[in-house]
Amino acid sequence: MSFKARFEMKGLDEYLKKLAQAGKDIDSIVDKALAESAPIVFEAMNEAAPYLTGVVVNHIQMSEPKVSGTFHFIIIELDLRDRRALHGVYHEFGTDKMDAHPWFRPSFDNNRRRVHTVQKRVLEREGAL
Repeated sequence: MSFKARFEMKGLDEYLKKLAQAGKDIDSIVDKALAESAPIVFEAMNEAAPYLTGVVVNHIQMSEPKVSGTFHFIIIELDLRDRRALHGVYHEFGTDKMDAHPWFRPSFDNNRRRVHTVQKRVLEREGAL
């Protein structure tokens, strides 16, 4: 069991078809853009995670780029196999005895512009823009 966020690039289907016709290796370019931009959110989550014993921070994981059909993504998740990491979920959503102190979703939302900037820079560098 885990608490996940998907990191993806949407709305590029038509553009990617044109690039593929031009002979560009789109899959590797998109994977590079994801691999270079996802650490921004991963690091923000590590900084914002509740830190009492370090359990939450130690259970935030980031995957390598993955592909499902034409869908490219990286998963950043809080691994909940160690039940002590649930402390992070309690902070995110609150409990009946504690108000929510979101850290997971805001780490993504507050860095959206930086992520897009890095992704665009990679696409330009690789000749895809």
